[in-house]
Amino acid sequence: MNILFITPGPLGDTVLSTGLLSYLIDIYPESKVTIATGFLGQTLFDGLDQLEEIICLQKIKGKRYAHWINLWRSVRGRKWDIIIDMRNSVVSRFIHAKKRYAKSKYAFDP
Repeated sequence: MNILFITPGPLGDTVLSTGLLSYLIDIYPESKVTIATGFLGQTLFDGLDQLEEIICLQKIKGKRYAHWINLWRSVRGRKWDIIIDMRNSVVSRFIHAKKRYAKSKYAFDP
């Protein structure tokens, strides 16, 4: 099972999102997880046994959406079973997955 986990932007919210990631790993212990996170959040996930890859979503000065385009380029050709998008980004809707969950204003929308 391949999971793409897009963390929220602020570091504190990223720390809080680790509970959800831990829950997913408990349900799917055989999974391989790719995490897209900000620069400061990268080291939070280093010891994760199921970690396949960490993608840094670092903004590029003068290029407003370049970090999202870079994410899309990095993951578009892979087969994803689940995408969890804590940022509710548009880019996650352009990546093929069997199941997709995005944080909305009130809860997670399937």
